[in-house]
Amino acid sequence: MAGFLCILRLAATKNLPPGLFGKQSDRFPWRFSVGAFSSTAELQGTPEEDAAGSVSAVSRPSGRRVKLPKRIVRSPTDILDALASTVGKDATGPHYRYVDDPFFIPTNATNRRIFALSKESGRKAARYMVKKYPALFEKPKADPEISAFLAASQLGFQRPTEPTVKDIVDCMQKGALVAAFEAYTDLNEKTPEAITPELRQELLERLCFHNSDDAIDSDLLEEKWFAHYIQKEVRRRWKVGGPADKVFQDIKPKTAEAYAAMICANARFLHVEGANTLLEEMQQENLPVPVQVYNEMIKIVPLLKDSIDSRWEMTMSFLSSMNQAGVAPNLQTFNAVLEVISRIAMWRRSRSTALGVFAEMKRCGIEPSLASYHFLLQIFCRERGPISHILLDVLQALEGKELTLRDPKDSNFFPTAMDVAGRHLRDVAVARKVYDLLWTNNNSLFLTDALKDTVFHGNFLKVLVAGESVENFFKVYDELVPMTLVPDSNLLLEMVK
Repeated sequence: MAGFLCILRLAATKNLPPGLFGKQSDRFPWRFSVGAFSSTAELQGTPEEDAAGSVSAVSRPSGRRVKLPKRIVRSPTDILDALASTVGKDATGPHYRYVDDPFFIPTNATNRRIFALSKESGRKAARYMVKKYPALFEKPKADPEISAFLAASQLGFQRPTEPTVKDIVDCMQKGALVAAFEAYTDLNEKTPEAITPELRQELLERLCFHNSDDAIDSDLLEEKWFAHYIQKEVRRRWKVGGPADKVFQDIKPKTAEAYAAMICANARFLHVEGANTLLEEMQQENLPVPVQVYNEMIKIVPLLKDSIDSRWEMTMSFLSSMNQAGVAPNLQTFNAVLEVISRIAMWRRSRSTALGVFAEMKRCGIEPSLASYHFLLQIFCRERGPISHILLDVLQALEGKELTLRDPKDSNFFPTAMDVAGRHLRDVAVARKVYDLLWTNNNSLFLTDALKDTVFHGNFLKVLVAGESVENFFKVYDELVPMTLVPDSNLLLEMVK
């Protein structure tokens, strides 16, 4: 270090020994201040700004210009993503939700659910105690308390004697929608003029989205993962006459936004007659119908009509209304139409109509999502139908593309594709292509619950056991079992055969 400082002092006095750094003017053009070298080394020059206002070059006394690269915008997790890309999937270790210890690693499906849900049950029990007995937990959780780090169930609301607009807003932001509606009711009875139309609309939209319930804790991931096994799926029904209906009645005059929120909520929670009635009222009032309303109404066409022809006629009537009103369709519109066609796959014109929908998407400049291909596979590769190799065309269309979640039903594509490759085509090569596509980039995130994960890997092993050699099959089997998949009785019988 001392020798390097001596060289710098020589450079500052321009007494460099000849040949030490080559030509002095070419190899050592900078001027350093020896006194300030320990802190900074300053470049003698004037920065010049480009048209965008960013520093792009620096002029130096020698006449040369040093180009500085423009700043690259980075997200907070870019470094973590870069580190994660260097680590592959560990086939010998359990999922991070389990303890990585041989005595605590679950080896069957029942223990998997018990081990994962027991930790989450402990968190729910602790939240219940905090919410039921808040006086016993007066010690602050953090100083200052950061509400964004708390779950919705931990953010309680004490109903004030004199509610204000601020109380309603605070409750909505915390997800306490029941308390928000109570505060809204009290304030609306005393001073209704204090509630602005914007606040009524926001409260209505939140109540419609959650079906007049409090917001569900978003951090209970294990319950969502094992939801299919915890209890049979129960479709939530719209609460007729609930808080959302009451807030909607208070909005006078009725706006297009209020009608849109109510129609979408009624359709989503399967109150199809109410959604259809509200749409007719909206059209009678000559209010503009947004594309989201048309999308939700097309999705419930199979619930409104019974026969195949009547379902398609109603779908076409909605599309004609959109065309007459000048409402441009989006990706969700085409996916809703494809979903209706998949419900009437026995229709003689289902295949040609589905291909026509894809052609119209291309003409509108809309890229199909994984949900679009999921419905296409259901239409072409239905059970007891003719063999179709359209999956090969789908895989070719997806090759080299970065897949993103653009529709809630995009997560159904990979289980459907593997089912088609195994049961419909019974082709090992196609099944391996689907498997490789899943493990490209972050595509494995499309398996959003335990049922999809089990169906995908189970069908993959079934097609391998029927078409691969014993050595190749057990090579894959050892990678997946028991850390990723616990084989069921059907797979074991296929292996024995």
